[in-house]
Amino acid sequence: MFTARSPEIKAARKLIANHEHVLKDVTNPSATKNIIGVPLTQTELKRVPATGRVEADMAMQETVRRLLAEAEPPSAEEPVVWAQLATYLEGRIHDQPEQKPGRTPDMSPEAGAAMKAVLRELGGFTQASGVEGFPRAARVEAARKLIGNFDNVLLDVTNPSADQNIIGVPLTQTELKRVPCAMLVDYNPSYRAAKRGLREIAWRLLEEKQASSKQPQVWTQVSGYLQGRIHDEPEQKPGREPDMTAEEGGVMKRVLQSVGDGSPCTISILSPMPPPGKPTGSSPRKPSRN
Repeated sequence: MFTARSPEIKAARKLIANHEHVLKDVTNPSATKNIIGVPLTQTELKRVPATGRVEADMAMQETVRRLLAEAEPPSAEEPVVWAQLATYLEGRIHDQPEQKPGRTPDMSPEAGAAMKAVLRELGGFTQASGVEGFPRAARVEAARKLIGNFDNVLLDVTNPSADQNIIGVPLTQTELKRVPCAMLVDYNPSYRAAKRGLREIAWRLLEEKQASSKQPQVWTQVSGYLQGRIHDEPEQKPGREPDMTAEEGGVMKRVLQSVGDGSPCTISILSPMPPPGKPTGSSPRKPSRN
């Protein structure tokens, strides 16, 4: 079950939150110093030439997207819940200063527009979002905001209170209708459908349909480099806290491997490899769009 606390969402959150820093590291042209001027470690790892920066950026974006894959089959509740979810979230987007004077918008107008396009498609209000027409930076910004605040957004959209928000403050925008949930637990169909809907929004925002001739080679380079950079065991760097748990590191490595070898996105890449001799599942979440 994909949850806000799953290793997949945690790994996705860490990668997208540090996107620019990691991209600079992956494409660092120096043979002796890292991106802050300190002598390089792990000099055996091969970085991506600066000419492959765009493709490296897209490889990282695809890695986050694949970490959001959902293994559970869709439920009968999804069309209704996703329409409720889309309507509510579109009303909550703060992307213009004049909407709430004195408060900084949650995202740029461009990111807000991309998010609204996806929400309208998700809710069934338009046949196609045309989200690929929005700048990639805007789509990534919107996805980053959603993934980084996944827990709170899920709590907000399923908040059962008629007068208080999720931190006990009186509600604003009381005209907006939330997703009705009797219980905020995974076995509640509406709650589970809302959670899947949020993941689907980020998935669609991060989708890329354009590829360059350099993409396969660069994605392989990014995959190998980042797998070598993952610090998920204390003994790898004694005295330094790992960047992520072993479970998060494991799923990140499996996804990076699939990106690097050109495999389609399937639910099996999010599952630990079984013991030798055991069969593996490979049912795709939906047809690959790469």
